[in-house]
Amino acid sequence: LQGPRDGGKTWITVQPVEGAFVVNLGDHGHFLSNGRFKNADHQAVVNSNHSRLSIATFQNPAQEAIVYPLKVREGEKPILEEPMTYTEMYKKKMSKDLELARLKKHAKEHCRIQRKPNLRPSQWTISFLLQDSS
Repeated sequence: LQGPRDGGKTWITVQPVEGAFVVNLGDHGHFLSNGRFKNADHQAVVNSNHSRLSIATFQNPAQEAIVYPLKVREGEKPILEEPMTYTEMYKKKMSKDLELARLKKHAKEHCRIQRKPNLRPSQWTISFLLQDSS
């Protein structure tokens, strides 16, 4: 199992811990926890040196079930979402994911990030590549 690092540029292996197991709460867990628990990007990879046991299960409510973030404790951030059906929640999440992928693709095709040594990423400059429309 691997997870992203450096904003998704590289992947690192999640080292197994004897007697433990990994739980990925997914999109619904992220929603129910009001963003407190993250839905982790991940990928499975084959390791020819070691065997592993992997059991993927998906637990989702009925599509028409009303879902909402759990009650927030005193001092935590306000509830981010109103109650909605599970289908609406999932469509909203997928729409955000698709828009983010579109924006990343656009930036990759039309922008060049100039990384400057000794500067923080926020101080890098972004140059838009202007295309000749003729």
